[in-house]
Order: sequence, then C-alpha cells, then structure tokens
Amino acid sequence: MADMNALKDWKFSIDQEGIAWAMFDREGENANALGRRPIEELAAIVNTVETGAKAKTISGFVIGSAKEKGFIDPRWGVECAPDPPGNAVT
Repeated sequence: MADMNALKDWKFSIDQEGIAWAMFDREGENANALGRRPIEELAAIVNTVETGAKAKTISGFVIGSAKEKGFIDPRWGVECAPDPPGNAVT
C-alpha cells in the first residue's frame, strides 16, 4: 500500500465516520491540473479506499478540491495530450 503521507498533489484522510477524503491540491500551482503524478497518486488513493472498503474500515469516499477556485483547470490535458482542435482555453 502506498504511503498516503507522501502524496504531493492530494490530501488524504479518513474521518471518524469512516469516510475517506481525497482533496486535490496540485503542489506549486494556483489551479489544479491533471497530469501523470496526480493521476498516479489518485490511483494509489483509490487502492487504499478499496482495501479499506473490503476491510469495512472505510464506508464512503469523497473527492474534492482544496483550491478556493474551481476543481480542475480546463487545460487538464496539457501534460497528457495537446488540446483538441477548436478547444481554445479562455
């Protein structure tokens, strides 16, 4: 299981009710943008949640943003692929 304390782009916690919280907070950025590291970290979080759900230690899962404005930058695919033609970001 991955070390949830080593996450750079997510804050992960489990509350007293057994709810797992994954808050997206892209390190060093004003806006959250998906890329390789955030996706890999999210996969590790999902693995942890699945393991906890099977063990009945996690009863719910919430994904949110720790940034004040928005959830994911509309340029989310910048690191993964170029913008599709005609999809200008304004």
